[in-house]
Amino acid sequence: MDLHSNYNGHIMNTYNNLELKPLALLILALMPLAASAQTSQHFGLGMPVPLQISDLPASQFRAKLNTLPAKAQAKALNTLRGLSFTDKDLPYLQVDNTGGILYVDSFLPPAAPATALSSTAETVPLITAAEAFALHSKKGAKNIIYLDFNGMDVTGTAWNAGTVTTYKALAYDLDGSPGTFSPTELNNIADIWHRVAEDYMPFNVDVTTKQPKTFGPTVGRILITKNVDKNGVAMPASTAGGVAYVGAWGGSNYGYYSPALVYYNNLGSGYPPYVAEAAAHEMGHNQGLSHDGTSTVGYYAGLGSGYVSWGPIMGVGYYTNVTQWSKGEYPDANQKQDDVAIIAANMGYRADDHGKTLTTATPLVVDAAGTIAATNPETDPFNSNPANKGVIGKLNDVDMFTFYAGAGAVNITVTPAWDAFYHNNQRGANLDIKATLYDWNGKVVQAIDPLDETKAVLSATVPAGQYYLSVKGVGNSVTPYSTYDSLGQYFIRGTVTP
Repeated sequence: MDLHSNYNGHIMNTYNNLELKPLALLILALMPLAASAQTSQHFGLGMPVPLQISDLPASQFRAKLNTLPAKAQAKALNTLRGLSFTDKDLPYLQVDNTGGILYVDSFLPPAAPATALSSTAETVPLITAAEAFALHSKKGAKNIIYLDFNGMDVTGTAWNAGTVTTYKALAYDLDGSPGTFSPTELNNIADIWHRVAEDYMPFNVDVTTKQPKTFGPTVGRILITKNVDKNGVAMPASTAGGVAYVGAWGGSNYGYYSPALVYYNNLGSGYPPYVAEAAAHEMGHNQGLSHDGTSTVGYYAGLGSGYVSWGPIMGVGYYTNVTQWSKGEYPDANQKQDDVAIIAANMGYRADDHGKTLTTATPLVVDAAGTIAATNPETDPFNSNPANKGVIGKLNDVDMFTFYAGAGAVNITVTPAWDAFYHNNQRGANLDIKATLYDWNGKVVQAIDPLDETKAVLSATVPAGQYYLSVKGVGNSVTPYSTYDSLGQYFIRGTVTP
């Protein structure tokens, strides 16, 4: 495994939490320590002079560049000069015969852990096929990320240049019945979709399982398939978890460099948290993002423990409960790319959904019994009931709500998107919540920001009157991580005295 020795303790703690076998822990414990402190060499964007092939360290990547004809070399260098990457990326960077640059993500997670479903699992209905293949995170957006679970003929693309004319890519299939989708497969599809949608929730993009009518510069496709096709032919980079061309989004030839490929059978045999992390990561490469690593490894595995364990999406997000875009704020970071800004430059942000002041507060929907309820995408796939939920879409975004309560108890829980995911371990949501209850004069009644959780639970006894609830994204000082990408969807539930 290609993991930074400084974080062996973190990985062992994470694996312990996932109840892996002792052999896996023994292997990790025997991993050699780093011989000495190192630094990463940076290339491409930000270099004082244009990057030349001779600037790169000796590697298979550099050797392949040297074999290309001049036109292909020029194309490759043009892409690399617009990309911020380090020498730790070189083992995972490849160049095709025409000069296209791609990432082959060969780091693979262990077998799927025997995680318990969330405490709400018994009440989560089985999603239907009609619902599973018509999911949208922002229907009508001009930017689209299509999660393709159906398989396709990959032909006429960069994947076919000089190799296989047509790949007969297979559908997502866990039970050996590729012509149909079982209830488990459908629920996995919904889980994967929602996790990827959460990663891209701040942006003006529709993450969907419904095939778009047309494909173009701002329509991405992530093909979630097996690493061999229908005819037993190995798919491109078949031993990887995923592979994608870098910086292809927005180009007139984006379709030629699509789809991004994710091999579910290499990812815990289709385990949704792994597949979703790989899918968001590969689309990140399409957006122009490089890996988040350290001075010694290409992929950073994260830090912290419990429900506030943290990992970067463009590093290794498989093992942590909070996964976020990064700008290199973790220890020994070798990549300072501002992931959020780069994606926003491609797609823009989604419009703010709630006001941030007392005068622009959105009324909470409270029934006659004093119950505050909210659906989520797993229980309400088409968002037929949009009440009591929202999205923290930008740094410093605050969403304000208002409600009336009688004298007595107020109990309100604000939960990030993991509320809807089917797995209680490896939650994979981005938002960490601070919730504040104000009275009618704007005086703070209670403010909750737990250090060991990402949800916030307010509980207070109040006199009758009008109240306000604010929701904002925050960091965590114990793990630590910042507020930088504490963004995403949340749901409000609870009770007040009617």
